[in-house]
Amino acid sequence: EKMRDFLEVDSGKKVFTRYPVEIPYSIQENAKKIFCDLNLVQGKVVFFVTEGISFNKLNNRQELWSELAEQFINRGFDVVINGNCAVEGCKNIFLPLLETVVFAGLCENIISVPTGLTEAICALNNQAKINLQFVIPPEGAEEFLERYQKFFKNYIGANTEFKFQILEENFAEKIFKNCSSKI
Repeated sequence: EKMRDFLEVDSGKKVFTRYPVEIPYSIQENAKKIFCDLNLVQGKVVFFVTEGISFNKLNNRQELWSELAEQFINRGFDVVINGNCAVEGCKNIFLPLLETVVFAGLCENIISVPTGLTEAICALNNQAKINLQFVIPPEGAEEFLERYQKFFKNYIGANTEFKFQILEENFAEKIFKNCSSKI
């Protein structure tokens, strides 16, 4: 409301409008080259974003990400991790933002802690079909879910399907089932 007052916008009108962002061709090509250089196959890759500030207690938790990666690797998927979280059998990348956006879109399956990087990936990949799952701890989950569902409904491309998985018993199996039903 304060923003509306400041901008002198009626309460019935939208304050923000979505504008398409063109990712330069050279960046798209570089991300595709990295994807190919890692010998990845579209539809058989899961991209993990293991760090964020919303629930920093999940950041790089080795046992959490190892358990999750195992679900996918044992079923023939490649797992790529954005950042430094070392998990056996996974490939790590750390790219500039726009290359990460394109690379993640090529992966199609994203499992992430809540983070602005994932929001950017989904918002800027409006052409790619993305299956996104957030991993969140039980404490604070209700508030988070309410806030993020509104955000995704209003600002994320129609091709992004998202789910939220609260960390509970058998969470890794549930996440795998959610992903595999879309593949």
